[in-house]
Amino acid sequence: MEKEIAKFSVNYLQILDENGHCGESFSDLTKDQIKEIYEFMVLSRIFDVKAISLQREGLLGTYPSIRGLEAAQVASAYALGKSDWMIPAFRENASMIVRGLPMEMILQYWGGDERGQKIPVEQNDLPFAIPVGTQPLHAAGIAMASKIMNDGIVSLVYFGDGATSEGDVNEAMNFAGVFKLPLVLVCVNNQWAISVPRKKQTAAQTIAQKAIAFGFNGIQVDGNDVFAVYKAVKDALEKARSGGGPTLIELFTYRIGDHTTADDAGKYREKTEVEE
Repeated sequence: MEKEIAKFSVNYLQILDENGHCGESFSDLTKDQIKEIYEFMVLSRIFDVKAISLQREGLLGTYPSIRGLEAAQVASAYALGKSDWMIPAFRENASMIVRGLPMEMILQYWGGDERGQKIPVEQNDLPFAIPVGTQPLHAAGIAMASKIMNDGIVSLVYFGDGATSEGDVNEAMNFAGVFKLPLVLVCVNNQWAISVPRKKQTAAQTIAQKAIAFGFNGIQVDGNDVFAVYKAVKDALEKARSGGGPTLIELFTYRIGDHTTADDAGKYREKTEVEE
């Protein structure tokens, strides 16, 4: 005999549509905060353009562009509390800027000087994680410590769509689910893991639904919508802070540029896709 045990669904969040129209009243941010977020986005874009120029001049090493991902990085980092922990992957240059790391230190790191990632003691951030998918385990450990200490601190970790194929990410989500950790897992799904498209990473319809297998909620969010990203992360942080456990947020966006300055995306994807 077969019987239905449970049904699951995955929600999608979008507040600002592709034409810039706000579909609902959004009061989570003040006008001054919205302006500050916009300033961070513009600053991040300028930083990115400058970094690529410096790399082409031979003054930086391999550099990962954030072009097209400004909303995802800025809005998510902006939602964090000062005492919360941010655990980046390798592309979170804008998130680092929002969190207060001096831009010259970020450039110093990409220039090959590890001292550029000597995070100030008062800043609860880890350095860039170059290995794919290892950092969610670190984030789970930090979140476990926060839960034991009952200090109200939440950890947020970034990783890409390609990282979800790694065992470390799944182990971290399983651990977070079992122990109901104060952890927000942010998957920046930019559709490409170097030259491998998202469709070859998983047969699942969404990445967000992977949270269901580990016993907590997942949500897919328009990663180009600053309001939606901010709200999803803020809600997940509040849930975690109140003892509600982890959340997986899939930020659905697109990597406009090459994987890094050492890559040529024109060899594996069509120009028409990027234009679309």
